[in-house]
Amino acid sequence: MRISFNDQGRNASKGLANIAGAVLLIATCILHCEVLAQPVIRAGLPSGSTDIIAGGARRLAAAVARWQPGIPRDAESLMQGTPAALLASVQRGELAAAVIPLSSLAPVAPDFRVFDSLFLFDDLSSVERFEHSEPGRKLLTSVGNGNLTALDFWHGGMRQLASTRGSIAKPESVRGRKIVTTSMVAARQFQRAGASTSAFGGGEVYSALQSGAADSIDASSTQLQSLTQGPVTSVTLSNHRYDGFVVVLNKQFADSLSPDNREALTTSVREIGNDVNRAVKHRELQAETSLMNRSGVTVVNMSPAERLSWRRQMAPEWTSVLGQDRRALLAAADAANSSRLAARVSANPPSIVYNADISPQLPREASNPGRPVLEAGKAATLRFAIGPRWSNSLLPDDATPAVEILASKEDVRLTVILACDSCAPHAESLKRMTFSPANGHSDEIRFVLIPQRSKDGRGYEARLQLGIINDKTGSEYDRLVISFGVAGELSPSVSMPAHAPLVFSTPKTEARKQWADVVLYATQEMQRSISISIQPVSDEMKSRLSLAVDAQGQPRKFRSGIDDAKMLEAMTTSAYGMMSAVSMQGQFLKRVSATGVNPAVSAESQKSLLLTDTESTNVSGVIADIGQRLYRNLFRDTPDIDLRRLIMSIEQAAADPQRPQPLRLQIVTDQISLPWQYLHPTGPDVDPQSFWGLRFNLSVLRINTGGSRNAAPSALPGARKFVFAQYGRNSDPTVALAKEQQVRLRKLSAADIELLEVDSGSDLLSNLEKKRNEISGIFTFLHASFNADDLEPQLTFNDGDKVTSDALERLLNKLPMSDGENTSYLAGQPLVILNACETGPSVNLPHVSLENVMFKLGAQGVVVTEVSVWIQLGHDMALRLIDRLGKGEPIGDALSAVRRDLYAERKNPLGLLYVYYGDPAATLPK
Repeated sequence: MRISFNDQGRNASKGLANIAGAVLLIATCILHCEVLAQPVIRAGLPSGSTDIIAGGARRLAAAVARWQPGIPRDAESLMQGTPAALLASVQRGELAAAVIPLSSLAPVAPDFRVFDSLFLFDDLSSVERFEHSEPGRKLLTSVGNGNLTALDFWHGGMRQLASTRGSIAKPESVRGRKIVTTSMVAARQFQRAGASTSAFGGGEVYSALQSGAADSIDASSTQLQSLTQGPVTSVTLSNHRYDGFVVVLNKQFADSLSPDNREALTTSVREIGNDVNRAVKHRELQAETSLMNRSGVTVVNMSPAERLSWRRQMAPEWTSVLGQDRRALLAAADAANSSRLAARVSANPPSIVYNADISPQLPREASNPGRPVLEAGKAATLRFAIGPRWSNSLLPDDATPAVEILASKEDVRLTVILACDSCAPHAESLKRMTFSPANGHSDEIRFVLIPQRSKDGRGYEARLQLGIINDKTGSEYDRLVISFGVAGELSPSVSMPAHAPLVFSTPKTEARKQWADVVLYATQEMQRSISISIQPVSDEMKSRLSLAVDAQGQPRKFRSGIDDAKMLEAMTTSAYGMMSAVSMQGQFLKRVSATGVNPAVSAESQKSLLLTDTESTNVSGVIADIGQRLYRNLFRDTPDIDLRRLIMSIEQAAADPQRPQPLRLQIVTDQISLPWQYLHPTGPDVDPQSFWGLRFNLSVLRINTGGSRNAAPSALPGARKFVFAQYGRNSDPTVALAKEQQVRLRKLSAADIELLEVDSGSDLLSNLEKKRNEISGIFTFLHASFNADDLEPQLTFNDGDKVTSDALERLLNKLPMSDGENTSYLAGQPLVILNACETGPSVNLPHVSLENVMFKLGAQGVVVTEVSVWIQLGHDMALRLIDRLGKGEPIGDALSAVRRDLYAERKNPLGLLYVYYGDPAATLPK
């Protein structure tokens, strides 16, 4: 779908973005299933939030079109008209749905005038509380008499007061002002407060200020941020007026949906709304921070006392806007305000947050007093819990657990995984805790860790990562990353740069449906062994895997068969660790290559990917040499016979012919990195369909990827760009195939997505830097390598044109301080497919791998290759994966299905060379 904007203002280039109409198009049945030639979804947009609302409306268009299969989804029409005209079109059934400004709904549902009252809401959070209250939800049902169905509220932002004459923080300061606003209702209220007011279009507001016709305007923080020069000298952060929207459907269209489809559409709209609201709040915070740092402009935060004065001044105007019989609505809005909540703080329980502390600590550095410093080689204890904030907690005040934890009606059992690459192997990496919502706290867990000494004896900065996982659903809730200094014998401060102690992803999303049927935890302990814990998630697997839990229902811990320190070290530092440890890595490619000794696959078969029976058997045998040895060391040689029985039960459940869909298995590990998809039961025969990467829908989550985030990430709605990196010389055999993949990407259902083609390292880095908030997918199809002669992993665009993992990581140095510590560099949280040779970690690196650097930049998941891959294999895998992702399949299902399809159609098991790390439910934007 494509979006077009109708410019309704003037002088946009002068600074303020204009009020625009975003035209989004879907084809759908409206009345009597008659197909309209060019039905439209349209949103009236305030300046400042145009692209965010537009991104959400695009997703809304796709969600509505989903329930009308077979109808074209790329119809296009430009409709001129006001929000009132658009609303009338929805009422008549000419449009299926629209995103309508709240103020435009007053003729249909008069109670919506509550949003026209100045100074009624303190901030966006206050508006949110009101919208989720019973009176707020009733507003949505009040539009039913207008042949409409309202589904959800979307934020547009709050308005601030800007002036050429100083602050407007107090009511008396408005008297005699010449205020220009975009709302006639707001203009009347300011006029009654003593100002001379008028209402103009978006562009004319700024023109009036420039010409001297007005000395004050009301505008959003993002509009004011865009002013690079001009007469504004003072900004009062007043939050005096709210811009918002409602998603409405034609009632007949809504009623024609089956109950299940209507529920699904409602859920989709609310998920989109959550993303929109989160993005608007994030942008406004950024804009306010930017304004405060701007020279020549004085920014004044309105104090609670000044706000109270304004509220008393405007209270009579609220009833004039709403009428006397709407007092209950005003009371509900007033009760939602943060200032009112603050007055009742003693009656409310304290905020519930994540708490962490480490002891013992050395004296902290003056240059970074917020970061703890530990002594190298000496044991320290990490304490962790959920509850009221500890006075000595290392985590910030806003380190709030996911809403599923805090809002649960029953106790929540959580698994916490610790990963610390700079620590000596520790006794335990996995702990379990229970949070009691009724009591407002969890039990406390403790990890013992020992920071390692550096080779030169100097101090350095280290970090540990904590993954919090819901035992009930298998979903990762949050990822906490805590930085600390490690003091050495020599100059402990020299090599410890100042960084904040925590990187934390604060935005929370609504609960998501579980992906996994079974979660298998693999963690290292006692410096030499790997422990296994199995968490059944689905009801079926809970009944099959009763041995996985103890009498109290807690997951049991089993010892694997690996009890060798050297093998553990290899396994925990390298994706090839086990293969290296058993001397298989160097032989792998030779045994499947047409140029090696005793080739398993001919050149012809490499080109067609169709293997003969003999070739298929040989290739499967090569992979099984590794997979069976892995399997034996982990599961067969274990002293815990119950672990063997559990693994066999999981495999038997996956092989059940009555199973409606493949069993979903998620591997969660602290830092152990293995080719889990290679695992194959031991025995005399090799059945390719018994490889774990073919038997299960398999996904791997490693806690030590370097990224901190919420586990159910929602990309910014405006992130609608895919970066596609290809080789730079047209004579290279990958280029023509890359073009074919790009054509396939352009045929995805989300036709509004822009494809950014890059064919040089500088282009890649430039796009990642300049469009970092807009990128929702990254694809590569070129060359990559890592070998003993390379300094680090690298993507190769041409001879001498390479992008190393270090170059990608240096992008983080350009993250503005105003973005805060809680901001991902790639705010769109892209899904990344590194389709090139050896993009997965291959050796113990002193620096970051290509895979991990993508997580550090903000990726929600990364597909990598374990070894070198044939060009034709990479192309075939790309096309298959694009097709499945384009249908909305989660990556955890899509990649596994692609492996199975390749084997079923070509007798080719080499899809196992690809592996996915990250959120298994991630997919491409719709």
